[in-house]
Amino acid sequence: MKIDFSLTVDDPNLPFLSVSKTEWYAHGVGLVKSIGEVFEFRETLELTDYGTLSSPPPQLLAISPTGSAVDQATEVTLTGDDFSSGAQVTFGPWPAASVTVESPNVIKAVTPTQSIYSSVPVAATVDVTVTNADCQVSLLEDAFTFQ
Repeated sequence: MKIDFSLTVDDPNLPFLSVSKTEWYAHGVGLVKSIGEVFEFRETLELTDYGTLSSPPPQLLAISPTGSAVDQATEVTLTGDDFSSGAQVTFGPWPAASVTVESPNVIKAVTPTQSIYSSVPVAATVDVTVTNADCQVSLLEDAFTFQ
């Protein structure tokens, strides 16, 4: 669920003030992302419930290959279900160098390299995560090894 907050104060006794904030919430997780200015005011907000998410969460089922050299960018094919346009891929905490959603069942992602992400350890087995544009997530544990 995405919530946009905005507040404009137009009071002759106060300087003009306008602030905004956007927050994204995931079912069963809570707040996952917040962008904008922090503001505090005492006002009752009316939130509209737009119901449940209309699309199912992604399901990452397999990846190939399952490893590469730390300093070598490698194209990896992720297969599964319900991938959406704009999906992002991470290898452990590191984002993929590039992501192409070819279909709802196939994503091509290029692994990060040590030259780009100096914190990639010499050898590590990491989880691979697909996050759809609506913030729904699928994680495949210990799915990729940097050697």
